[in-house]
Amino acid sequence: MNKEKRKKIYKFFKRLFFIIFVGFTVLYFSQATGYYEYKIHDKVALTDEEIKKFEKDIKDGKDIDVEKYVQSELPKYDNDLSNLGLNLSKKISNSITKGINKVFKYLGNIASESN
Repeated sequence: MNKEKRKKIYKFFKRLFFIIFVGFTVLYFSQATGYYEYKIHDKVALTDEEIKKFEKDIKDGKDIDVEKYVQSELPKYDNDLSNLGLNLSKKISNSITKGINKVFKYLGNIASESN
C-alpha cells in the first residue's frame, strides 16, 4: 500500500471518528440537560390545556367532539412518493414469493420423479 492511499484511509477514519464523536456528544448533552424530559413535559402541558378546554365546553353546553381534544401521536407521512415505494415493495415481494414457490415446486417434482 502506498503512502498516499494510507493518508486517504487515515483521513477518512479521522473524519468518521470525529462525526461519531460529535453525534455522541450532542446526544449525551441533550440527555444530560433534560431536553427529552422537557419535550415530554411540554406534551403533558398541552394535554392539560386540552382537558381544561374540554371541561369548559361541557360547562358551556357545547357539542363535544373527541377529535378536537385528542392529539394525534403519529405524524402522517402519506404522500405519492411513499405510496409508490410501498406499492413497488409489495409487488417485488409478491414476485419473489411466487418465484421461490415455483422453484420449490419444481424441486419437489424432480424429487418425486426420481423415486
